[in-house]
Amino acid sequence: MRRPQSLWTLTLHADPPVTDEFPGSIFFDDDLIWHRLHFGEPGHISCASAAIRGDELIILDLVSDIHQRSSRVPEYRTRIVNRF
Repeated sequence: MRRPQSLWTLTLHADPPVTDEFPGSIFFDDDLIWHRLHFGEPGHISCASAAIRGDELIILDLVSDIHQRSSRVPEYRTRIVNRF
């Protein structure tokens, strides 16, 4: 039996003071945050697709656009890698 209610998407957002180190626009740049799972909120760092089976949480996919594509903003790359 399929149970769609057991499937989840989790998003991780950073808060100030860490986000204050970056221009707000960086968290909405489509070339950088191409999954667009920020939901209009600044500080989007990563997302995960997960499933719950019994008492287990199974991570199906884990992505950090800002980290993986940080080379697109070389002036912030080192700071992104160190913070996130």
